[in-house]
Amino acid sequence: MHFGLVAWKDCKNAGLTKLGAIHRGFSFSGEKIYRNRPQWQIAIDFKTAMPEIMMINDPSHICGKRDLLQKVAQKAMDLNFDGLMIESHISPDTAWSDAAQQITPEVYGQMINDIVIREYDPKDIKEKTKLDRLRKEIDMIDDEIMNILASRMKIAREIGAYKKDNNMTILQSERWKEVLQKFVERGSQNGLEKNLLPKSLSRFMMKV
Repeated sequence: MHFGLVAWKDCKNAGLTKLGAIHRGFSFSGEKIYRNRPQWQIAIDFKTAMPEIMMINDPSHICGKRDLLQKVAQKAMDLNFDGLMIESHISPDTAWSDAAQQITPEVYGQMINDIVIREYDPKDIKEKTKLDRLRKEIDMIDDEIMNILASRMKIAREIGAYKKDNNMTILQSERWKEVLQKFVERGSQNGLEKNLLPKSLSRFMMKV
């Protein structure tokens, strides 16, 4: 974020004012759902810090496969992005690059028609409350948490299969203590209750 602010100021000082940012997701070695994890919070923080910069979402680059495009495109528009970049090809499967994420012009047209464009502000200005805005941020963070948990669970299943194939015990106490201690320390540093973390983590983090 700091780099983005500095770059924006440098561009303004150089006389460049018609700029835009493209949200293409972020590479993550453990990601199992997207090609590039959206991490919506980063994009929202950027847009909040620099509202004068147009923000475009690139569902094709984020998804890496066409079956997720509609969901990501709708999410971007729900978060008030200024536009979308979607790859289209008359014959996607024969495309020389990124074939899996491209769609035909007909599918593209239907996708655009199906996207719901919502009002940024409620028609009744009295309904625009701080609570409403905070709830939208909570919803976005919850989506990101679920995506991260889903990615982790897929890796955990692979670890479980590995242990089974190699006749290893499912629970390895020392490794579990190490993981738990790490989260307790990090959680405490961020204001989370120590007693809450072990109970919450043990439900989905045993295969480590």
